[in-house]
Amino acid sequence: MYIEYMMRLYLAICKYLRALVQIRIYSKALIPLSIYFLLISCNSDEKQLIGKWKTLSIESERGNEIKDVDSDDYYQFNNDGTYMNSFQNSTYIGNWKLDKKSKKIELEYGLATFKGNYRLLQDSLFLELDKYILQRKDSVLGKILIKLEKN
Repeated sequence: MYIEYMMRLYLAICKYLRALVQIRIYSKALIPLSIYFLLISCNSDEKQLIGKWKTLSIESERGNEIKDVDSDDYYQFNNDGTYMNSFQNSTYIGNWKLDKKSKKIELEYGLATFKGNYRLLQDSLFLELDKYILQRKDSVLGKILIKLEKN
């Protein structure tokens, strides 16, 4: 009886130790995977926004006519918080700000500021903006809807 009890205890301890060894092996494999997923999740909207975006369409929610988009129209967002917008052979240079928690974007140039929401998918950027002139909302066009594609 005693020998049988000791044998079962020995087997249980061995099984427990094998489980611990497996956990240590798995935990060693999980550390690099955890770091990898952490780095992927840290890829912020700001980093994805940086670069040149081709303008696909610009519309007004009120149906007001906005001139057709040329094939050369684009937005260029830079690391330093500046941007350049080429629209119908004119170039606008200003500053951009992003609030990734609330998904808000602000584009400023001269006396005009565009504020609104953004939606960023892999190679697509959707902007829904209101235009302000000297902090006063310009309601002629209503919300301006801009679709962009990463170049």
